[in-house]
Amino acid sequence: MTSITVQRTGFGIVVAESDDAEATAVLEGLPPLRAARYLTATPALRDALRSADAEVVDAVLPHLDGEVVVPEAGLAKRGDDGEAESTRLAQALGVSVVAPEGRIVRCEGTLFSVGGGDGWIAQSPLGGRVRAGRRYPAPAWQSQLPESLRGAAHIPAGLWITAGTAPRHAMRLAGIAVRERQLLVVAGSPSEPAPTEERLLAVLRSLPVETRSAVVLAGFGQGSLPLDVVRSLAAALDQPLRVAHGVELDGAPVRIDGDEDALPTTLALESVCAPDGTVTLERWAPPPGLVAANAVEYRLGETPTTRRRAGDRWVVHVVSAGLVVRPAGQPLVDHAALEAPAASLGIFVQCDGAQQPAALPALLAPLRERLEQRSAVTIHPVDGAARRVVRDAYPGEWAPTESLAITADGRIVAAAADASGDTDVPVAPAATTEAVAEGTPATEVEAVELATIAVAVAVASLRAEQPDAAAADDVAPAQPERTVQPERTRAQRRSDATEQPSRTPVRAAAVPASLAPATVDAVIGGDDDAPAPEESAGAASRRARDAHVTNVPTVDTAAAAWYAAAVRRPTPAEASDDAALPSDAQQTPAPAAAPAPAPTIAPEAAAPAAPRARPAAPKEAEPAAAAAAAAGAPAAPTRAAAGAANDALSRALQGSAATRLLGGGTRGATARPTTEVGEQREAAPERVAAPAPAQPAATPALAAQVEPVVATAAVAPEPAQAPAPAPAPRPTASAIDVPLGVRSTADQRHRVRSALGSRYDVASRTVAQLLAQQPGMRVATDRSAMLTGLSLVRVFATEPHAEYDLDFHTCLAEGLAMLPTARSVVVRGIPAGVDATPGSLLRLRTPLVAAAADGPATGPSEALIWTTSGRRLDRVLHGTPGAADVVLPAGVRLRVLGSAEGPSPRLLLAEESADAEQALARLQAAAEARGEVGTHAIDRWFGDLPLAA
Repeated sequence: MTSITVQRTGFGIVVAESDDAEATAVLEGLPPLRAARYLTATPALRDALRSADAEVVDAVLPHLDGEVVVPEAGLAKRGDDGEAESTRLAQALGVSVVAPEGRIVRCEGTLFSVGGGDGWIAQSPLGGRVRAGRRYPAPAWQSQLPESLRGAAHIPAGLWITAGTAPRHAMRLAGIAVRERQLLVVAGSPSEPAPTEERLLAVLRSLPVETRSAVVLAGFGQGSLPLDVVRSLAAALDQPLRVAHGVELDGAPVRIDGDEDALPTTLALESVCAPDGTVTLERWAPPPGLVAANAVEYRLGETPTTRRRAGDRWVVHVVSAGLVVRPAGQPLVDHAALEAPAASLGIFVQCDGAQQPAALPALLAPLRERLEQRSAVTIHPVDGAARRVVRDAYPGEWAPTESLAITADGRIVAAAADASGDTDVPVAPAATTEAVAEGTPATEVEAVELATIAVAVAVASLRAEQPDAAAADDVAPAQPERTVQPERTRAQRRSDATEQPSRTPVRAAAVPASLAPATVDAVIGGDDDAPAPEESAGAASRRARDAHVTNVPTVDTAAAAWYAAAVRRPTPAEASDDAALPSDAQQTPAPAAAPAPAPTIAPEAAAPAAPRARPAAPKEAEPAAAAAAAAGAPAAPTRAAAGAANDALSRALQGSAATRLLGGGTRGATARPTTEVGEQREAAPERVAAPAPAQPAATPALAAQVEPVVATAAVAPEPAQAPAPAPAPRPTASAIDVPLGVRSTADQRHRVRSALGSRYDVASRTVAQLLAQQPGMRVATDRSAMLTGLSLVRVFATEPHAEYDLDFHTCLAEGLAMLPTARSVVVRGIPAGVDATPGSLLRLRTPLVAAAADGPATGPSEALIWTTSGRRLDRVLHGTPGAADVVLPAGVRLRVLGSAEGPSPRLLLAEESADAEQALARLQAAAEARGEVGTHAIDRWFGDLPLAA
């Protein structure tokens, strides 16, 4: 054997050849140990170590100081002679040897033993064998797991409730990071049915009660862990259950309950389901690039240096399904009803009540770009206004929101006749429709759901279907011939409405499907041909919408139905937005002298934007007149099934007329003069209301009281609004007085974690690793309070001069109480020329950070403090420059003992309970040792003196 050498590192011993300078590389990737050390060898000497070669044993013995862990596969497995290799090695070394019986998988946080056997075995040199579990180093919950688990299998991060599945799923779960205080229980897999509630309950009940508090449930595959099942489990166990929305794979939280191949990222981390069924999101990651407005909200486009921008009008919430973007001041939608997309991070947009909703896509673009660096991102509108914004902002990416079906003759139609497409405006029934000829065969619809079909396929199918006149006779019955009159101007229609206020609607014949144009709006991406120059885009889209309708309502009744459903009185916020829109999106006011137009607008004509309509309260005599008119009018037959389906499909693909004509800047809007914008912003006379016009007796149900706007160059002024209350000033550090002996609540900890965001996540990960390496820091207390408190200690020690609220200081006090005390002299920098009367008392209202007595200069002048209740930071800040610092908790009372004589005067203070003479002697000795006050380069230990007690 060649000459060997032994290299010892902080947590391992490596046996290597004498000329191998990179021997310690074999320890890379091994999780840190708490007490024992790794014993391993390079590949050339691995067999010699396994066989306990005498030369290797002699070289290793001087470096041993206790138990060793040998990560060699199968070292603890018994051989044919009944003795394991780990037994011979332990007897040769004279120390306990921990080794696996099977193969090992290196995971983040542990080494997992797979295959046969009992996992890791601790072999004593006296012959004793003790099972150490599947994971080493073992998390806190491993020792509490039962020996036999029916219906569940071990994975590195916890347990997996599965009935048997593909090996690739097990390999994916093996990459989940192991957490010291989190027992992950994964339910199901993408290739098996979801486990039943009884099976989940049986596994959870097999765990000890104290172990269930560490359980975090996670679903693997779509529908593997429904929310109602979690609620039932929490009620049956009568204790809260935590649910993981994502697991940590390769250092990033991802969802495993969606698509099998694509693992989208998630910002929601954990929720807690109470026994009463209440679900609360407890942990989440902040959206990248956004700054928290409060504990649970983020401002879109806000940074610490930019305020009162357009992005401040939008609020971003992290929910279990993804992100919700809503207008500031509007209520949040019921996010429990939102469903996370299977293969992407969903952004759910609500725009009802928003000011300038069309500006949202531009504000959302930076956030979407940052999120797309992690995984796929999809945008989902939740209301009608949001659907219109999404449809116009992302052409080509918008898809129908309705279920579609294929007819027997190959046409694609809406599966439901009342499909609303991309608008929330209800489709008003026509007052008079063309009667269907008797004997018309009903079209048989093949019930094939096409919820995920592409828009291009639907449009191509519609355009490809161009039957000739003979084929059209088979599809639609012959209809009476109709004379198409030229389109009348708006002035002519207004004149007709004045002369004939009670005109009876004229019955119109239907247009055969073969003769209907197949034009589709370019926003859908289905037609590249532009409409004719004499036609507006709105007219072309409406003809495409009505292309396959066999029963066309009359001009007047269709316009009345649309007008009553679409026109409404704008809110003050919308009125203010009109002035801020571009000139091409402004609404042209109607002349005041002209009477309000009757609802006789043809579908091809542009909608009047000026009239402001509000529902009219009928007079006492109107019900009788309405009843008489209704009795005299013929009954309106129902629309044909095929026509209704085609009309619903058109609405699903294109939107309603109200979307085209009333939306600012949409494709159906007519041109507006550009000279009105400046004038509208200058003058704002009071609005003059005109009396309500006489309503046609034939359409009393669609009557609307129209209020014209004065034909001036200015818009109506906004109603006076009460000024928004000024935000309460943020309390400064001097204004906060941390109470003593107060324990933090779960709500306080949640608010603090949410407000700190990524700073807390970084600190908590470091603290969790320190707790795993230093079990003496763990105390018998609330685990959440302990982790939060110690994490806040690290945050505060890193940024002691940042502004923190009372919730932070309350949780911080709990964390400081868990640290060891310091009995020493510490130094604190104070402003030059500050003096205090000897014998006076000073009280710390908030904690402060002080340096060690032998530390660097802390300020232009210094205060030396003798403390017996200060808290050492060497454990929390282990390995960092601030590890030698001491934190004086809030409530400490300091007595001024005097000042030190010498070239650099220093103020001497000691805690009130300390012996004054002994403390003064220690302080003077420390002052002499420090010498002159040098130039301080760090301000972390500098601050004003505390206030008098």
